[in-house]
Amino acid sequence: MSYKNAKVDFWLQIHAVPVSSSGLAESILTELLNRKISWFWDELPGATFRNLCSANQLASGASSSEVLVSCWVSFSGDASLVGEIASRLRAISGILFEISYAFSGQAMGERMCYTPSLGLYRASLDECGNQVFNENQLASLLAHRVETTQLEESLRQLLGVEWDIQLEPLRSAKAVDEERQSLAS
Repeated sequence: MSYKNAKVDFWLQIHAVPVSSSGLAESILTELLNRKISWFWDELPGATFRNLCSANQLASGASSSEVLVSCWVSFSGDASLVGEIASRLRAISGILFEISYAFSGQAMGERMCYTPSLGLYRASLDECGNQVFNENQLASLLAHRVETTQLEESLRQLLGVEWDIQLEPLRSAKAVDEERQSLAS
């Protein structure tokens, strides 16, 4: 849940986007924040991305020969912008991203993940970064799922498990690459 006029610190991780579309992400944030922020794009080794991502993700925008880039940026802004940022970014063909902000005294934290094959996932976060679900979400889940397998699948969706499964290899590949670079220097 966002609160209007609550100033928060955002973290945006663009796991992959065609290099030809990276400027669109920059333009979207510049427009919404009314200021420029610093972007540092890293080229993704083609083999790494293609080995880690499903065919669904590639088919939904990035061609198999296009150079892909990733970046991580942080910035401050109004908590109510998170939905608009996510909505505008997901319109970029072939993008995979996560955006979040931490709980503050003015607003619950929030986490959004996007992959072309799964769409957008959204969850509220408490002060420790744990996902928080309200009683209506849980009551609805229990009321409509009689079979154990249905309940399991619904819980996986509520927790965003499939998004984490698709994004974790990209998170890990980035961490391995950063570790390799720090050891080389």
